[in-house]
Amino acid sequence: MLWDPDPVFAASCLNRTVRVKPVRERAPAPRRAHPAAPALHSVGVAADPERSRILADALGSGGASRVVPIGKMAWPPPEWHHDGRPPLADLVRWCDWEVE
Repeated sequence: MLWDPDPVFAASCLNRTVRVKPVRERAPAPRRAHPAAPALHSVGVAADPERSRILADALGSGGASRVVPIGKMAWPPPEWHHDGRPPLADLVRWCDWEVE
């Protein structure tokens, strides 16, 4: 984990680096995160509940698949939608039966 005062987001090598970024205003945060959206899995937020909700809505629209209190980033629940997908979906083969 590293502190990065530059508010612009960028993917790291192998996408394994946690960068702590300052966000003073909520409106530009999703725009700044957009270039890293394909590699953006979890976003840790340290804010009051209302601001967290607003940021979660905006960051989710911008590509994040998980917005969580900053101290819980390393422990996603088993049902977390990694990369926005259900965790067991790739292990299941569905057969649709259509009747008249």
